[in-house]
Amino acid sequence: MHFFSSRGFCQYVINRDWLSFSVRARELIDDVKFHVPPFVRLEECKGTNRYKCRAIFWDKYGYKIFTLLWAPFAKNMIDPQLVFVEIGNRYLYGRLDAAILLLRSVFEWDFCNVSRYDVCLDFEMLAKYAKVAAGLYRHRYYVQRYDNGAQFIKNNVANQMSWGMPQSMVKWKLYNKTLELHVGGHAAEKPYIVQEWIDGGLDIFNVWRLEISLSSLSTVTFDKTKLDLNRVMSDEYMVSMFSSLYEDRFIIKKESKRSRRSNNPTVPFLEMPTHDSVAVAISRKENDRREVAGLAELNAILRTLDESKFIGANVGLVKKYVGLARAICTPELIRHYNFTHEVTLFDRLEQYLYDAESRRLAF
Repeated sequence: MHFFSSRGFCQYVINRDWLSFSVRARELIDDVKFHVPPFVRLEECKGTNRYKCRAIFWDKYGYKIFTLLWAPFAKNMIDPQLVFVEIGNRYLYGRLDAAILLLRSVFEWDFCNVSRYDVCLDFEMLAKYAKVAAGLYRHRYYVQRYDNGAQFIKNNVANQMSWGMPQSMVKWKLYNKTLELHVGGHAAEKPYIVQEWIDGGLDIFNVWRLEISLSSLSTVTFDKTKLDLNRVMSDEYMVSMFSSLYEDRFIIKKESKRSRRSNNPTVPFLEMPTHDSVAVAISRKENDRREVAGLAELNAILRTLDESKFIGANVGLVKKYVGLARAICTPELIRHYNFTHEVTLFDRLEQYLYDAESRRLAF
């Protein structure tokens, strides 16, 4: 999501960067047969040290949609019906709805809990921000609640600082994202992130990231509330959560000789989005959703377009599903991905609605 200043230039880009959660299969997981649509490739892999089975779902462009892990070794400690889900990074950038829709169509499950949720803010490292970052690096400034942050230094330059212990539920990281993605090299990693910067007008050779990671061995909570899929899929909730934690937990102070560090002067850094700017950003994203939706979201809709279920059924039911398909993708988008059978069915359902309306008007 792009946030613009009152002067019209992009201040920063906020996105999810990690999402993993657990679900419980409604059937015995050993008997589950995954429904794999033609535009998705299923790769069955060797398990991990905690799970015997692992499967990765890829889209036709080679991007990972999600990974599934199941059949835990410690069955007496972990529910054997539990399936661990990790969303592919590409699908966290504007396509999370698509990944969840596909996941719901692959097998039947009930949500359990979120185990990790990362949100990041990308910004251009302007001089005023660089001054604060340099102060943190030289320990002239510090982040309240944390000891001096750990630093990663390369070629005598601080490119990364982090705050929070590995076992902490809330951890922060400030780092040079341009450097990490090798922007300016032969081929930048994760070009979809760089494209977001370009769309926002950021200088892609000078982008840094402030990232917050919420993780737990049981379940992630925020503001005493357990995170669920509705919350982590909400852009408004994402920005609100990041802003709240930033203002409450990422308070930068200036070192001084005062007896109580909490009385040290506060150093301004990033200005969080206002309620109005969040509304504008969400509105812009909703307008662009159809064009950037991709292909995974088609599966859940097209699976419902079974001709035998609709032809001869009541018109209201047909309208419901055709309207849902229209909301997610245009027929042209479906044709672009060569769904010949589905396009024919979609057109026939449209014709069915037209004929029904003609009969109604005739009387």
